[in-house]
Amino acid sequence: MTDLLKYAHVERERRFLVSAIPEGVVATHRIEDHYVEGSRLRLREVTGADGAVVRKLGHKVRLSASPAEIASTSIYLDDEEWRLLRQLPSTTLTKTRHIVERHGWVVAVDEFPDGTLLAEIDDGDNDGDHPAAPVPDWLDVVEDVSRDEAWTGWALARRQDGGPASESATPPPATAAPPPATAAPPPATAAPPPASAAPPPASA
Repeated sequence: MTDLLKYAHVERERRFLVSAIPEGVVATHRIEDHYVEGSRLRLREVTGADGAVVRKLGHKVRLSASPAEIASTSIYLDDEEWRLLRQLPSTTLTKTRHIVERHGWVVAVDEFPDGTLLAEIDDGDNDGDHPAAPVPDWLDVVEDVSRDEAWTGWALARRQDGGPASESATPPPATAAPPPATAAPPPATAAPPPASAAPPPASA
């Protein structure tokens, strides 16, 4: 079987709603994400404070039922590739990302147009076998939403785009599906034709 995650790296993140952007912001970027309908693909455009633009195509596969652990693959796109892929139907999410470095922590805080603040902490190589590090006390946590489907990027894009809140917030199945079973063998060949009729009786 082909290794679908051969070129991916694993991301393990905790996500928290927070009440304020903490001190220690070292960089701010504007991010525009386009979640391609009917797929696990995301087009991302990042604009830095200096106006520099970076564009990427990402593919994400969950490693479990939870959105907190995924295998991610990204490639950078040039202008022509970006224009071509942007023709695909997609749902858009815009946000401003603040990178906070404080007391040895690096935390990304996403600020959405409605004022919502969502912080992400990268758990690195912690695969769940060890307790996660305590959340820094300078991060004003309102709620842990790490495993809440309503706070995935796809769900946020749907809400921001005006999609119904009650509709499923997840894209097509996130875990890699096994290859289809091989086709059933063909039916047995037809039975041989019946034996020819018995010869007529000998003449008298």
